[in-house]
Parts: sequence; structure tokens; C-alpha cells
Amino acid sequence: MRAMMQKKEKGRIMQRRYVSLLLCLLILLTLSGCGKDMKRNYTDEEIHALVDADISFTEACEKISTVADAAQFLEARGYYFAPDYAGIEAELRYQLNNGGCVGTSALFAALLDGDYDEVGYVYVFWLEGEHVFNYIKQDDIYYACDFVYGPVSQTGTNARQSCVRYTGKSLSGLFDAYARQEGSDIGDAVAIMYTTVCCGDPTMPTVWLRDSADGHQSTIYLSDAEKNSQQILLLRDGYTFTF
Repeated sequence: MRAMMQKKEKGRIMQRRYVSLLLCLLILLTLSGCGKDMKRNYTDEEIHALVDADISFTEACEKISTVADAAQFLEARGYYFAPDYAGIEAELRYQLNNGGCVGTSALFAALLDGDYDEVGYVYVFWLEGEHVFNYIKQDDIYYACDFVYGPVSQTGTNARQSCVRYTGKSLSGLFDAYARQEGSDIGDAVAIMYTTVCCGDPTMPTVWLRDSADGHQSTIYLSDAEKNSQQILLLRDGYTFTF
């Protein structure tokens, strides 16, 4: 009887080990699915060689083609967070070597546009502020990449800091993930979250959220291409947006 019980216990241990191994393999497969997202095409030495060569914005857009290389390249250039007062254009932010969330998103989109199945922007607005970050789509998987939330700070860029806030087969779960990460102060205050594919620099509203007799209203002028690709992930009651 004791031998039989030991045999059963050994079988349960082996089963648990098998399940653990299977879970590890599934995790590795998931991460490998991020291959083009996380992979480096350049070594650190090659990235520094590009920086030393002082390549132009156009050359950088041609040579940099992965999220990981983009972050590493900007770290090597000394890129850092700063308000977008001078403008949000990607080429301008590249020349100034700094940017806020809008300018940084514009720059990363420019560097990566055409290198993935889809590159776009995530827009988040609330009564007292806004935030913009990027998403990419590769092999039917979406990755929400927020470089200001992750690698880029006022002291510089740390490429080892992850920029990925969300992954999934659709963007439908992005707002819930964002709200959990930001906490209730921001999550409960968000009026709208929507995405558009990259059609150049981000389009910011010319009229901010404002109080009116009918509630909170704002006008955001989008190009036809942006309108056609727009996906609204959250629209809170009491807010009206005209696009």
C-alpha cells in the first residue's frame, strides 16, 4: 500500500512538473511571438556607430526598424523627455533630441512606420490633460508601446525599461489595462480613448475639452485616413466629441 501511495505521489509530482514546464514553454512562445517587437537588428556597437555618424532623420527612419532598436538608438543619442512647446513634428523632435508624449510618439511612429503590419497612435483625453502613445500590430498581435511611460524620462532614455503596456489580439482590452496601471484618479477621469493608424504626426485637438450647458465638448480635426482607421475604445457618458 505504501509503495502504491508513493507511486501515486510521484506521479502527481511529475504531472505538476510537466504542467510547469508546459506553462514555461507557452510563456516563451508568447515572448517569441514578440520577436520583431523585442529583437535587436543592431548590436550596441553598431547603434553607437550610427549615432557617431550623425545620421539624418531620413536615414534613421530607413535604418531603424524595431521597437528595441529605436529605444536603444534614442538612448545612445541622449534623447530625453521635455515639453513639446516648440512643436510635435517627428523631424523637429529628432533634431531637438527631446520631446513630450506627443512628440516622442510622433518620432517613434516615424522611425517604425512601414516596418510592422500596422503602426498607430493611442489617444487618451480627460478634462485636465491628455496622453498619446503608440501601438504596433505584428502577426495579428497588438502591442501598446508607451515610450514616455517606459524608457524615456527627463534624465534620458533607458532602453532596458519596457515600453509595452498591453498585448492582445485586439485593442479592446487596452483601456482596462491602462486604467489599472494609472489608478482610479486617471482611469475614472478619462473621457475618451481612441486609436488611429499612423498618417504622419499625431493630430491633437485645436479645441480642448470644455464645460458647456450640454456637458463637456471638444472638436478634434482628423484627416480622412485617420477617420477611416479610428477605433474608439472608450467614450464616457456626458462627453461629446466632434471629429
